[in-house]
Amino acid sequence: LTAQKSFELSKSFPIAENGTLHLESADADVRITVDDTDVVKVEISRVVSGALAKRQFGFDINTDNGDLFIKEVYERKPFLWNSEKLISYTIDIRLPYDVNLMMRGDDDNYQIEGIQGDIKLKANDGEVTFSSMHGNELDIELEDGYININDCNSILSVNLKDGNLVIQDSQINDLSIKAIDGDITSKNSTSINSSIKIADGDIHLDKAKGVLQVKSTDGGIKLNEVECSSTSIRTTDGDIQMGMFLLTDSKHTITTIDGDIDITILEGGGKFEIVREDSDIDFAEDKFNILKSGRRNLVLQSKASEAAYLSIKSSDGDITIK
Repeated sequence: LTAQKSFELSKSFPIAENGTLHLESADADVRITVDDTDVVKVEISRVVSGALAKRQFGFDINTDNGDLFIKEVYERKPFLWNSEKLISYTIDIRLPYDVNLMMRGDDDNYQIEGIQGDIKLKANDGEVTFSSMHGNELDIELEDGYININDCNSILSVNLKDGNLVIQDSQINDLSIKAIDGDITSKNSTSINSSIKIADGDIHLDKAKGVLQVKSTDGGIKLNEVECSSTSIRTTDGDIQMGMFLLTDSKHTITTIDGDIDITILEGGGKFEIVREDSDIDFAEDKFNILKSGRRNLVLQSKASEAAYLSIKSSDGDITIK
């Protein structure tokens, strides 16, 4: 370790086929891309001023059992806000396409493209962009920030405390999302077997297949094309909008405590059991037979098909089926 205003490193390191790169850093702009190579090419540039230049800083880099470990190390002192300044800090890594990634960051920004291996990222604060990801699994844990995923074809697991997630032009298998505060958006993408739980925020998915579970405490849910064998959709405070392909023997539960439910049947039909407290119900009378009608309960049967079963509940909000 040395104390200096600038730190520069440009070097290549060996890594095994299907090996794992372990990276730990803080406050850096990290860019990781693939290259036609069998080594990991690392370029690091860091410029600081003021009291920060008096702190010792460097990297501990070593290999173990075919994996490569790159860890930022620095002298820990009380932080002086007015006298310490990070001017620029970049980490640029190029590696073989089949390498796996395990990353830990604190206030880093990440731009990662083309990796075919598994990826695990745990970070406190930052913006993260993944592009052209076609590995087996992508696992992201972020305290506070923004996640953008483009052209992804893998298993995806996201744990996000405060921030937004946007998925674009992707096919996600086994989608798992847990968020406390933030919006979840999927554009021009298909998710297969999905579980989404969010405390405060809106959820918007383009296409869903397989099994779908969505739960929001405070926020709206919009699902454009649902083609699932089973769905469980619930929000405590928010509207639910769904476009549904009702498959044979599929089962669906849709519940909101305080909000409207709007369902568009894109194909198929089934039996609709509706329970309401203080809700108006609007449905296309030419498409349904009424099997049961009461003050709180309504049972409808599609004239076109009896394939699916839907349980719909709303305590305070209107219900529309068309």
